[in-house]
Amino acid sequence: MYQKIDIFIPCSSATAFEALSERLRKDQSVRKVFLLEGQPVTAMATLRSIAEQASADYILLSQKATPFTLGKHSLERLLGIAIDTGATLLYSDHYTTTDGVREQHPVIDYQEGSIRDDFDFGQLLLLKTSLVKDFVNEQKDDLAYAAVYAMRLYMQRHGELFHVNEYLYTEEELDNRKSGEKQFDYVNPRNRSMQIEMERVATEHINAVGAKMRAMPSHRTLTSSCSLWKQR
Repeated sequence: MYQKIDIFIPCSSATAFEALSERLRKDQSVRKVFLLEGQPVTAMATLRSIAEQASADYILLSQKATPFTLGKHSLERLLGIAIDTGATLLYSDHYTTTDGVREQHPVIDYQEGSIRDDFDFGQLLLLKTSLVKDFVNEQKDDLAYAAVYAMRLYMQRHGELFHVNEYLYTEEELDNRKSGEKQFDYVNPRNRSMQIEMERVATEHINAVGAKMRAMPSHRTLTSSCSLWKQR
């Protein structure tokens, strides 16, 4: 049977994303497109809704409520690699458009010991649907901010997170601040509740894999400044 993808896109207005939705529906690799109007993708409630609605073999999840443009045959390419590798999560290099200027945005290979909550996967994640369903069934914590982070660590424990070294889509960058300004978002008092939740999820992952922490030379908090190695 030909495997297909269900696409989930968070958005503030479904009307604004209808043109994108129509383009995606015409792709032969797509079973259905879901617009998550007013539903934060970081929340566990949203992931549970996604798991309930998904029936295709794979889920393409947009982590941002911003438009994106897929390259020709990108979904077919992602599906082929997913099937060939058996990876639980796939992500790819891409382009970013800022103020009308398009630039290459390469990402790096994922390492087993990395638990940074801000690891750059890009906007789009291809996920194995069966594992998304398993994750939401096993996850009892009603996370508000760290649901995708917890799911990514779950995917890591159950298989490979695969970097596709190809530029498969273009995302629109709306945050025009310099990277040096963005990296200190975590110290903003308004983000404290989010950071506490991220740290709790990271600690649960550490316990699940039987690992120890090795501090890195940084003032970042737990999820952003440590690496792991498993006990032998």
